Amino acid sequence: MSHNDTGPAQTRVSFWHVLCKSGEEFAMLITPILITLIQFASAAKLVPPDHGLYQGVFPDLPEVPAPIWRKKISEYESLIGKKVAFATILNDFPDGPVFPKAAVREVIQSGTVPFIRILPRSERVQGEGPEKKFQLELFANGTFDQEIRSWCAAAKSVRSPILVGFAQEPNGDWYGWGGFWNGGGLHTYSPEIPDGPYNYRQAYRRFVQVCRTTGADNITWFFHLDSQRKPSESWNKMAYYYPGDDVIDWIGLSVYGAQYPSDYWGGFVETLEPAYQEMAAISAIKPMAVLEMGVIEKPGDPNGKADWFREAFSALTDGRFPRIKGLTYWHESSWLPEGDNNFRIDSSPEALKAFREGIGNPQLLGRAAFR
Repeated sequence: MSHNDTGPAQTRVSFWHVLCKSGEEFAMLITPILITLIQFASAAKLVPPDHGLYQGVFPDLPEVPAPIWRKKISEYESLIGKKVAFATILNDFPDGPVFPKAAVREVIQSGTVPFIRILPRSERVQGEGPEKKFQLELFANGTFDQEIRSWCAAAKSVRSPILVGFAQEPNGDWYGWGGFWNGGGLHTYSPEIPDGPYNYRQAYRRFVQVCRTTGADNITWFFHLDSQRKPSESWNKMAYYYPGDDVIDWIGLSVYGAQYPSDYWGGFVETLEPAYQEMAAISAIKPMAVLEMGVIEKPGDPNGKADWFREAFSALTDGRFPRIKGLTYWHESSWLPEGDNNFRIDSSPEALKAFREGIGNPQLLGRAAFR
């Protein structure tokens, strides 16, 4: 072989060697780019995996500028030692229904899928009674149709798959869109469905139906309830809230252990089991997910949180809950001044070790599939 034949090849090898010292490093470099290209080429619905379940995160992002998103996602992925399939974005409405373009762009550039939680509230607070501006009835009667169209047109322009949930956990009383604050157990509109759930399901249906008129077919819609309803009255059943199989793609639950030091210490399975059965009965065909999960450190027991993690990962991967095809961990620092309700996976060495071991199971997938 002549010198002219070997020279260019040697140059190319040298170039890649300088750029990336090993094939593993090259894979780490190129994977987010490839994932982004694949996402842009395929705007479709999230499909449940044949085996295992997707794993995602809310990466400790209260009110922060969008440029921090990639950094936070990267930090979490370093903690768990693998990629995440999706990352949660909170989309509050203090200035109206505005699509979170900057945050979505940051999440996509991190090599994962944005999961937008639409929070129709005019103030970023919980437990303050009914919503005063973005009321469910106004969504349902078309008052916000133009705002919805603008939001969905912006979502369509992303040209990449996104996951979206509207007004999470309406079966609790801590959000202004909850059934408790929107008619509760009254029967003004339907003899079968109480007003609180009815107003919610009509608002969600309207949002999706208006959105479809924009051609935003890159959205996978999630229906998201809490595993521990409040109040625990007969009118507050999960099924009453369901908008319908024709508008919802996935159904899911929040499953939390203790959130405050004074809380009852309940196990993951103890909390999930009854809620799973009730949720599964809502739809026989929709895939399910644990859309939020988390727990604080157990007072007086340095292994309490670690044990909760071990139980959770065991239950989610051993076939006990076969319809669950995804989970999102709520990796958030304390919102209390005392700082004693830290959900982060690294709140203690014991917790981090147990979580890394659990999430390291090959059944926990860091790449989402769309079709």
